[in-house]
Amino acid sequence: MFNSSDWSYSDKLRERMKKVVGDPVTELDKLQQVSPVYQFERIQRPVMFVHGSDDLRVPIEHSMRMIELLKLKGVDAESIRLTGTGHGIGSVEDATLAYDRIANFLARHLD
Repeated sequence: MFNSSDWSYSDKLRERMKKVVGDPVTELDKLQQVSPVYQFERIQRPVMFVHGSDDLRVPIEHSMRMIELLKLKGVDAESIRLTGTGHGIGSVEDATLAYDRIANFLARHLD
């Protein structure tokens, strides 16, 4: 996050995020304990990722990496890629697409 997201755009943003999230140099162990990519082995339930292709906060590579790790572990992992969307659902069309697919995913996986 500190190297590839919009947090890395300026020293001021990086310093703010160190205060909010933690410093990856001095608090790496703490950050790894809460980072999904470092904790993926603990995930046992199906997961759906909804990601905007133009997300500058969380690069789409992050969800793609998690999906691959979970699939290698045998966990059902699916994704919805919202083309041209950033960090959040920005249009009625995206919301309709995402919520319909989320509803189907939940219907398949909830008792």
